[in-house]
Amino acid sequence: DETGPHAAALARLDAKTTLIIDLLGQWLAERDGSPASQPLSWSRCGARLDHGEPAKPGDCGILSLQPAFWLPIRLELPVEVIASQPDHDRHRLWLRWLGMSDPVRNSLERLVFRLHRRAIARRQRNPSI
Repeated sequence: DETGPHAAALARLDAKTTLIIDLLGQWLAERDGSPASQPLSWSRCGARLDHGEPAKPGDCGILSLQPAFWLPIRLELPVEVIASQPDHDRHRLWLRWLGMSDPVRNSLERLVFRLHRRAIARRQRNPSI
């Protein structure tokens, strides 16, 4: 219950836990280095990315992504190609998440929202980004 008598204490605990995880992630990223980044648009429903190899609708696979450089954990998500379009030497792929339970989908939606809000805040602080 987000309005119960312990809501404020739980919110503070959640914020502290998030800070610890962020700091640990940044430290691990600095220590281990980060993989090369690739542009990706994603949502609670799926993702769109440019890929070097063609794929056809119905193809399935695993999308491995690291949502933020400071987050040392890679997400391995099962996907299905729902559309593909050649784009110069790349192929634009639209992917749909497979076999994702509602709690996982809701967690992913919260993560995407949080990253989106951070990107907006970063642009507001530094409009040249």
